[in-house]
Amino acid sequence: MCLWDFNGCGNSEGDYVTLGLGESEDGIQVLDELHTTFLYSKVFLWGKSMGAVTAMYIARYCDE
Repeated sequence: MCLWDFNGCGNSEGDYVTLGLGESEDGIQVLDELHTTFLYSKVFLWGKSMGAVTAMYIARYCDE
């Protein structure tokens, strides 16, 4: 399982949120790390509120 806080949320540093658009870039970096370091080939994305929007943006990236 891999969990993270968005910039500006929870215990993460940062002054603002972008309601999913900028946060999806962070998520894509996390997915790339999971793929290259831990050799994950499939992931399950789950998000609530802004996290759901971010998960949809990330899923679109994974579909390309």
